[in-house]
Amino acid sequence: MAAPGTSLGMRVITVTGGATVTATMKLRATVQRQTILEAVRESCDHPTAEEVHRRVRLRLSNVSLGTVYRNLALLDRAGEIRELHLSGEPARFDGEMAPHDHVRCTRCGRIADVALGSVAELQAQAAERTGFRVDERRIEFIGRCPDCRRQAGN
Repeated sequence: MAAPGTSLGMRVITVTGGATVTATMKLRATVQRQTILEAVRESCDHPTAEEVHRRVRLRLSNVSLGTVYRNLALLDRAGEIRELHLSGEPARFDGEMAPHDHVRCTRCGRIADVALGSVAELQAQAAERTGFRVDERRIEFIGRCPDCRRQAGN
């Protein structure tokens, strides 16, 4: 692990649990930043900034919510995590950087990753019909999760 206060520059730093901070932009390797990155990458529930803050405080009791917000924004800009804006919900954060989409429960708000087969044809059609160069895609499926369906009896 890099010493706190050192620059990440163009290096890769492995942190607890195998998470890494890679920097194409200059980021200082701080304990807070690395802990925030780990909290997002270890989660499967696409946490909000407040949820990340609660998890990080279990490891670093003095970290502020402002520090979490600033570091989430930096990690998003550095391409280490993704900030998700899903249908009017508060921003959530995703540590899975491989191409994938999401399905969201309209009752409890649970978000799950879904890896679709090739959507290259859809991207090509979107580019062809609009003249845009499509750099990425974001598809959100909306429905009810199994737990909420079971509770509702359907």
